[in-house]
Amino acid sequence: MAPTTTTDRDVAYSVPASRMFKFLSRLRQMHGDMTILQAMIFFRIAMEPGVTQRRVWEDLDTFDSVASRGVSVLSYAGLKNASGNRTEPLHLVEVRENPADRREKLLFLTNKGRTLVEDCMKDLGMDTTGRGRKKGD
Repeated sequence: MAPTTTTDRDVAYSVPASRMFKFLSRLRQMHGDMTILQAMIFFRIAMEPGVTQRRVWEDLDTFDSVASRGVSVLSYAGLKNASGNRTEPLHLVEVRENPADRREKLLFLTNKGRTLVEDCMKDLGMDTTGRGRKKGD
């Protein structure tokens, strides 16, 4: 087999890929067993603070029970594991009752959650407006 050569296209992927790796590593540091779905739930809440839990599971095309477990891990509740002990909650999401409909839950980021989003944006080379940062920033 002939040795592989690096192309300009490969080099172009290097910086975005390293930023994504750093970003995903940060999420793994927060919670070693965080699933892609939990990360998606977290960033869906970041996109629209106050989104309903129902809207999250509809947007992610998953079952309400799956989204509910994901929110529990991200919030102050944690989950019971197989031995009946609670997992350590992440305190990234706050669940509030909707004053207009007490059956509905509204989801918000905590201060810790907002800090994580800001750190992830920095990892991706973005400022807090979502735009890329200029060189030297």
